[in-house]
Amino acid sequence: MKMMVRCFLLKIIIVKLLLLEFIMKTHSFHHNSFYHKVRKSLHLIENGLYVHHHHLQHLHRHHHHNDHDRFVQLISSRITELDKICKKAFSISIIILGIFSNNFNIQSCLSADSTVDYPLFNEVWNIVNTNYYDSTYNNNNWENIKKENTKLLLNGNDEEKVTQKMLSVLGDKYSRLLSKQLYESLWKYDAIGVGLLFQSEPGKNMYVSAPPISGSTGAKADIRKGDIIYTINGISTDGMTAIDLLDQMSNDNTDIITIDIGRIDEITKMINRKSITLKRSKQSAQNPVKYLTKRLNDGKLAGYIKLSEFNSESVPELKKAILDLNKQNIDELALDLRGNTGGGFQFALNIGGMFMKDKLMVVAVGKNENDRSIFKTSYPDGVIYTKPLVLITDGLSASASEVLVAGLRDNCRAAVIGEKTFGKGKIQGVFGLANGEGLTLTVAQYISPLGTIIQSKGVTPDLPMTVLNPYLNALTGNVYSYILCRPTLLISYFLFLII
Repeated sequence: MKMMVRCFLLKIIIVKLLLLEFIMKTHSFHHNSFYHKVRKSLHLIENGLYVHHHHLQHLHRHHHHNDHDRFVQLISSRITELDKICKKAFSISIIILGIFSNNFNIQSCLSADSTVDYPLFNEVWNIVNTNYYDSTYNNNNWENIKKENTKLLLNGNDEEKVTQKMLSVLGDKYSRLLSKQLYESLWKYDAIGVGLLFQSEPGKNMYVSAPPISGSTGAKADIRKGDIIYTINGISTDGMTAIDLLDQMSNDNTDIITIDIGRIDEITKMINRKSITLKRSKQSAQNPVKYLTKRLNDGKLAGYIKLSEFNSESVPELKKAILDLNKQNIDELALDLRGNTGGGFQFALNIGGMFMKDKLMVVAVGKNENDRSIFKTSYPDGVIYTKPLVLITDGLSASASEVLVAGLRDNCRAAVIGEKTFGKGKIQGVFGLANGEGLTLTVAQYISPLGTIIQSKGVTPDLPMTVLNPYLNALTGNVYSYILCRPTLLISYFLFLII
């Protein structure tokens, strides 16, 4: 019985050693000394079992009844020898397994690339690997980071915490996991309104990059992650970036969109195409625009607009405000961006288009120095305000606010007064994850039309000043004399008013 138990263990050892041999070969360890120890152990077991098996067969075929005692004695001897082989093989195997585990970790070999065991971790790692703007990953070897954190997972550490730890090595506070609730709250910036996220890669069709948001029209239409997007409202997505698409849709006020999608059949591997019409239902967003007018002592009428956020309501509401102020025949306009921490990047491009046509707003620099995208003003209704413009900023004016400020100032369309802006010159992409949560990841950093790096530096106003009280009635002076491009364009006053 004792020998039977050991030989049962021996079968397990053989399987393990064969598996180790296969892993070491497939991972290019076959020149390693441990590999040869594994082979030696397998050879020992194989030869020992073969020899003793044939000895026992020979004894059984040729024994005689009168030699019964001798037969039993020989059988016992062979069993004892086989038992010794089992013991020796068992000992060698334990040693090899221990050494191998300490050096190569068999479980790491099996699970490091498994998306089944650690779906969140692997999904996030792949997104960062493909999309993160810094090709050095904050001077880290991203493959090694994966291996190191996989060991933590294999030791039983929480997958979400390990994933967060992995992201922390990027040293980028803007790249982080989002809870399901926080992820869904970001849909107030959704210019498309069907609960879908799109992604484009060079040489590939645009595709749905995440599961549709729960309850959205995209989810109800059974659109899935990975579905190929060929056209939207009859416009081909070939060569179109996700920003191009957002720009197109943020300027489209229709209630429905028609998408031509394709899905690969799992059995035939053929692409099945169909057209789907979806109703747009934008998430409720607070109106970020407030405005008023004030008659100055010199008789001029001043217009003032406070824009608190770049959300899905910012473009249509700002348009209403400007058109109403135009009807009142204002002479000058102050656009207050104090406290505006940003929002949808494309909305800044749309708003820039209200003040100047087809002008460079920002240059986004991606993973490689040559990976540059140029973004210009984009507004289908064209320029709707042509008179003098002043932008008011403070230390909380950030992100999309800085895109708008830098674009208008560098093109000499507006003067900037107030305090230096926050200095958030990175662009985040929002990625939906399979578990319903989200990931914000820095995918590019932007520079102004004149080449100013905004990240950590901000935009310095033409006329620096701190507003210590909520009201500053009139400030006379040639503000445009602070900038060199258009010194003849005068603004005689600024109206500051916190609504």
